[in-house]
Amino acid sequence: MPNQKDITLQEAKLHNKKGDYWIRMGDTIYDLSEFDHPGGFLVLHEYAGCKKDGWQAFEDQGHTKKA
Repeated sequence: MPNQKDITLQEAKLHNKKGDYWIRMGDTIYDLSEFDHPGGFLVLHEYAGCKKDGWQAFEDQGHTKKA
């Protein structure tokens, strides 16, 4: 299991640019700083810094179970 810690939204909001971005999906915050999204960074940009929950957008795109 990956190392987990409590993160505040204040802290997460600081991570909002290419190369340093975190997104929130439900109750979990993911560090995607080193993830290269196939659609490019702009696909995730509106969720970077946990501005809003990315879960619904992820589900609406019809991602595979592997994603």
